[in-house]
Amino acid sequence: MGPGSNSGQPPAVRSRDEGGHGDGQRQSQRRRAPENFEKHLETGRTGTGMTQYAVVFEKGKRNWSAYVPDLPGCVATGKTRKETETMIREAIEFHLEGMRLRKMPIPPSVSTAANVRVSA
Repeated sequence: MGPGSNSGQPPAVRSRDEGGHGDGQRQSQRRRAPENFEKHLETGRTGTGMTQYAVVFEKGKRNWSAYVPDLPGCVATGKTRKETETMIREAIEFHLEGMRLRKMPIPPSVSTAANVRVSA
């Protein structure tokens, strides 16, 4: 977990790198949000018993990736943006389920995102 995480508690879901069974291509780390990023889901409670988290999507050379700033370690990748959206939704649900099973508090949705226009 990154800085500001819950009192040194382990993440609800282990990253691939923790178990030593990953492909070893890159080490998991928290990244700075890119200058042009998108707010996929508005943050906060919806009033329907569901919580929405901000998701940052990044286009790579051969795929898309997404991460949730309020849930360190909650990431997903896919070949397309649509596939990545499906995968991050499942990753969030899985992450929160793991936290509930471990009786960990569910982090509030506090991050927001926006596109910022600047001169190129």
